[in-house]
Amino acid sequence: MLSSIYLSGTSFDSPEIIGQDPNFDWRCQAVSKLGSHGLTVINPIEISFNSSETPNLSQSNISQANRDKDPRVIRALDLIDQSDALLANINQASYATAMEIFYAYNKGKMVTVVGQSPFNPWVLAHSKACFSDFDTAFDFIIEKRTYTNAINLAVRFESQLQERYEQFPPIGELDYKLYGGNIPILVLSPHATGFFKEGQYIEPQTYTGAISYVLHRLTSSYSLISNFCLAADPCSYKNTPFNSTLAQIVKTGKIGLVILLTGSSWQEIQKLVLSYSTIANNDKYLSHLKNILSGIENNILIDEPNEDILPLYNFLVNDLNVNVIVLKLHKRYRMPKLQAELFSQLISGLSQFIDQVGIELSRET
Repeated sequence: MLSSIYLSGTSFDSPEIIGQDPNFDWRCQAVSKLGSHGLTVINPIEISFNSSETPNLSQSNISQANRDKDPRVIRALDLIDQSDALLANINQASYATAMEIFYAYNKGKMVTVVGQSPFNPWVLAHSKACFSDFDTAFDFIIEKRTYTNAINLAVRFESQLQERYEQFPPIGELDYKLYGGNIPILVLSPHATGFFKEGQYIEPQTYTGAISYVLHRLTSSYSLISNFCLAADPCSYKNTPFNSTLAQIVKTGKIGLVILLTGSSWQEIQKLVLSYSTIANNDKYLSHLKNILSGIENNILIDEPNEDILPLYNFLVNDLNVNVIVLKLHKRYRMPKLQAELFSQLISGLSQFIDQVGIELSRET
């Protein structure tokens, strides 16, 4: 989990090099911006490695033991060991920074570098990403933190939910869970657990519930997720406790858009499929989401909702009179352990969409 980052490099740089004020201190900027996003910034007090401060010994007199005992090196390596990532400023050449990059990379840390392009092949080979400005580097690290946290959060949520896939709720408990939000968007995952339809048990659409929960945590959207095995499929039968709560939420007037997440199996077409209905006869939300997701999947399919969810879809559109987007996720988008990058891109795209549309809907409600 990406939670702490070590800063490597000099504190002040020439404005001719980085185009900043002479008093610009990238370390202070890193502590401020990265810290505000929940990252622990390990900002060591800068220690000079000038030759004038090094003991005046000939090469033959510097034993390996003395090299290893140098407190400056020991301290730096210990701090890197305690970190998850390293941000290096290489605008000014430094033996220490180069060695810290090399050490961190070989320790499996995420190394991000800021410097002048073109970058030396050694730098490219020992870093995750290279940028010419600090703001872009900060944004990259923050984004990676979000991805990592989203994956860990999803895996933990699903592992707990998995214990209840085939379990009916204890007496007095509900078979679904509602997470309140601050923006007028509701994400539904009615098949996050197993359910019964026409007397037959149907397997859950794994990680649809975890995705809803992660989106709730990242964007403060509302989320309604099946939490135990459902005796009656809410996508097929209108009169279920799940749909009763759904109706109550929408009728409060706090919801301007419902995103219904469903899943497809590995054997089905490996695409993202969107269905949409709007009370205002305006497809701007659909177009916006399609554009965002096009960065993940080149050919987004627009299709009618499947028959297995059509009753719930019609209930939302015709009875509750609310805008609805159905997003059908192929199995490969729901594998955060094996397809971490793809899963992260999906979460990032949906979060971006919810944040942007949520602001617009908030102005309208």
